[in-house]
Amino acid sequence: PFVLRQCISTQDIAIMRTGRLLKRRWQQSILRLSISTLVAALCWRCDALTGFVGGALGSDASFPETFEGKTLVATGTKVKFGAVKVYSVGFYLDKNCKLWGLGSKLDGDRLIGSSHGQAALRMVVTSSMVKRSMLIGKLKEKIEPCVALESDKRAEVMQRFEDAFTSGPELEVDMVLLFTSTGKGLRICVGDGHAVEVNSPELAEAILRAYLGGDATLPGFREEVIRVVAGGPA
Repeated sequence: PFVLRQCISTQDIAIMRTGRLLKRRWQQSILRLSISTLVAALCWRCDALTGFVGGALGSDASFPETFEGKTLVATGTKVKFGAVKVYSVGFYLDKNCKLWGLGSKLDGDRLIGSSHGQAALRMVVTSSMVKRSMLIGKLKEKIEPCVALESDKRAEVMQRFEDAFTSGPELEVDMVLLFTSTGKGLRICVGDGHAVEVNSPELAEAILRAYLGGDATLPGFREEVIRVVAGGPA
């Protein structure tokens, strides 16, 4: 009887421990959900004046059809929490670029590698939750592994990339950021009056790869860009 009671007691303890563990995990899940809901609600409150467009809350970004001799190819939008538009981005390609109309011969790697000096990304901030430090961190996280340089030179280039932002204005809703491949490097424009050029073709290629490469930030945007360019200009 003593042995039986001991076995039952051991089993009970195991069940109780499992129950406490499951309860703790359930509470953590509820907490994470509550935090996400609270953040979304705060973003909703902050962006309420900008409207609810296309099923996602935030400013409705507009893109000119042409920009510095380049044609708008496609646009995409980054959405957080399933309901908040963080930013929109458009890809522009030179009207005379030989990549237009290549059909099945065109893929992301060819588009990235053969558009030096002929491509640009236009980003529009669409939510007040986008802060300069946050955007810099996210862009560096995505771009840095794509910069084809030795580690010390890569670090130097990424520091200059960061300085281009920190030396400019704080971000605000509807602010435009331009990333233009110049052939010699990347020209970064923040708002209307701040422009910095980083002389690194590797950096210019890396930011294109972040949005048009195999591990693109916005896969649907990447696919649409390749589809439109492959089909030829309208």
